[in-house]
Order: sequence, then structure tokens, then C-alpha cells
Amino acid sequence: MLIRISLIVAIIAGLAIGTINFVKVKKIIEDTRAQRDDYHQKLDTTTATLNKTKKELDATTAQLTQTKKDLDATKKERDTALASVNDLKKQVSTLQDNLAKSEKDLQDANIELALYKQAFPTPQQAISVSKDMKALQDRVDVIEDEKKVLQRQLVRVQNELQVYKEPTRPVELPA
Repeated sequence: MLIRISLIVAIIAGLAIGTINFVKVKKIIEDTRAQRDDYHQKLDTTTATLNKTKKELDATTAQLTQTKKDLDATKKERDTALASVNDLKKQVSTLQDNLAKSEKDLQDANIELALYKQAFPTPQQAISVSKDMKALQDRVDVIEDEKKVLQRQLVRVQNELQVYKEPTRPVELPA
């Protein structure tokens, strides 16, 4: 009987321990499952966030690459524009110098024109004076020719006179 009692006590003790274990183990299993589900949910959320962040990073990287290309192109355009501006400044400077020279030439021409208009109020007077000058120049040429002839005659007459005034003196011949 002692064995029976021991056996019954052992069975009751086993059942008690089984019940206690079942209650406690059930609680632990439920807690473990809840933690697992929580971790699984956090993992899914983290994975989704990571994927989203990767996509945003890829988009941002592509955008940054495009922005760098645009910046390089803009820098090149700026450099080209600056070179063009420098060329235009040189052209402006040259044109201003040419304009100043042209204005000075115009002023000089206006002064000469004013002097011309003072001397010759009408073009007919200028033509008349030009014809008169041509005629006078022709007369001067004729007079110069006559002067040469007369000078030769004077030299000849002086030589003849010298022959009579000083018969011993040698006669000078022209070169």
C-alpha cells in the first residue's frame, strides 16, 4: 500500500507539476510567440523602410548625378558667356575708339568745310576760281619759259658786252 500511496502521490505530484508547467509554459510560449510576432512585424517594417530608403537614396543619387552634370554644363556655359562678354567688351572698346576717331575726323572735316564755305560760298565760285587758277598757272608757265629765254639772251648779251669791255678776259661758257 505504501507503493500505491507513493504512486498516487507521485501521480498527483506529476499532475500538479504538469499543470503548473502547462500554465507557466503556456504563458512563456504565448510571450515568446508575441515577441516573435513583434520582432517579425518590426523586421517587416524595418525591411520596408530600408527598401523605401534605398529607393529614395537611388533617386537622390540619380538626381545628384544629374545636378552635377547640369552644374558642369552651366559652368561651361558661364565660361563661354564670360569669354563672349570679354570679346564684346573688346569690340565695344574698339568701336568706341573708332567712334571717337570718326567724330574727330568729322569735326576736322566740318572745320575745313566751314573754311571752304567762307572762301567760296557757292560751288560756282569755287569752279570759277579753279578755272582762273588754271589759267594763271598756264600764264606763269609761259612767263617762266620767257624768263629762261630772256636769261639766256641776257647772258649772251653780257658776254658780248664783256668782249668789248674787257677783251682780254676769257669767255665763260655754260655748263
